[in-house]
Amino acid sequence: MKVPWQVSWRTAIEEAVSKRIKKRRHIRNLFHKGFIYDFGLLIMGLPASIYACWYASPLIQQHFGNVNAVVTSAAYLYVGFCALWFYRLLFSYTKWAFPLVELTDQDTRPKFHRKIWWTIVTVLAGKLFWDLGDPYVSLPLWWKALNP
Repeated sequence: MKVPWQVSWRTAIEEAVSKRIKKRRHIRNLFHKGFIYDFGLLIMGLPASIYACWYASPLIQQHFGNVNAVVTSAAYLYVGFCALWFYRLLFSYTKWAFPLVELTDQDTRPKFHRKIWWTIVTVLAGKLFWDLGDPYVSLPLWWKALNP
């Protein structure tokens, strides 16, 4: 049986901690759920790996095109694994930059890392859009179509 002063002491501590912790963010909870890494690996990691192999294929063919096919395949595997490793690093950084709960005293450091994270993600998404979408939304192609 708890003594009344223990109950009030525990309530006071919980209240003090709750005041110091920022509100919970539901989207951030998504990064910390079970199997989200595996789901992201299937949705983003493996396609990024295939894209990296496609992007590096001219360089690989230039250097290893006249070598044995095993060496060329190994180069593609290496590029694919490096892309997956980069996905793993970015995912770990995401979990670190977007914690489940934040103390109000430590507000500036995670904000700085979230800005870095958004910069990395924006640059990667811009590069992907530029490579995949440029043939369809390219201004020179539209200009030629409008002025025959």
